[in-house]
Amino acid sequence: MGTVPISRIWDDVRFGISHLGNISHVAVVAHAKWIEILTKVFGPLTKAKVQYFDKSEIEKAREWLRTAE
Repeated sequence: MGTVPISRIWDDVRFGISHLGNISHVAVVAHAKWIEILTKVFGPLTKAKVQYFDKSEIEKAREWLRTAE
């Protein structure tokens, strides 16, 4: 896996903003320290529960979303 184009990140941000009231949980899966830091900084700015997972923990992230309350 390579880097994600900024246009893709922007698409995700726009989607999140337009559906802000409908999203209760967000699992951010990546392998980049800067994304982990941004998740911790900006996660509290939303009503959704936001959690960072390393890409090696993708199944853990999926389980976290499946069991979300």
